[in-house]
Amino acid sequence: MEKTIKVAIADDHRLVREGITALLQIFKNVSVVCTAENGQELFVALKKIKVDIVLLDIKMPIMNGRQVLEKLKARYPGTKAIMISMEYDSVIIADFIGLGASAFLPKNSEVEELIKTITHVHQYGHFYNAYVSKVVSQNKNQKQDIKLMPKIDLTHKELKIVELLQSNMSNLEIAEVLSISERTIEWHRANLLRKTGMKNLAALSVWVTQRHFLTSKN
Repeated sequence: MEKTIKVAIADDHRLVREGITALLQIFKNVSVVCTAENGQELFVALKKIKVDIVLLDIKMPIMNGRQVLEKLKARYPGTKAIMISMEYDSVIIADFIGLGASAFLPKNSEVEELIKTITHVHQYGHFYNAYVSKVVSQNKNQKQDIKLMPKIDLTHKELKIVELLQSNMSNLEIAEVLSISERTIEWHRANLLRKTGMKNLAALSVWVTQRHFLTSKN
């Protein structure tokens, strides 16, 4: 008898949660065992229910998708995460795959693609469509290039800016957090790429993550 795949959905939009649940009900080998509107609700549920796969949104209140994924990998390593978001950008995809996401889908995916992804992730541990595969491949090449880079120190402010960029914040949002102008943030972004020799923010994110031991200067 085919095992039922137990799925949880974490998304702050009720219509999304209910819509995905309704779509998955037509598949006998998939069961939505819980839904949550934020990460906090998800982890409360995970204490009581065993889940195979979490369909995880990126932007949620209380705990965003990045925070949920990191905590999920630490506490429930056997539970796989499939990111589902309107943010279908190579930088974001590379970041979440690097954190341990098993797949990444845009929210406008067809239900057939969603069920195919769920099935493959449950069976093989991950599933990348053509676009995500290309991003992953490019990211691996960038990592090889990064290993050849000399050690470069970043300032405390630069490290903070990279951290906020990894949280998918806009230049304006970062400027408001740091109480500086949006134009200054744009300058810092460009300067960080020049300083590290990275071609884009995805490579910069990997570079900083691999060199988290760098000595920061004020």
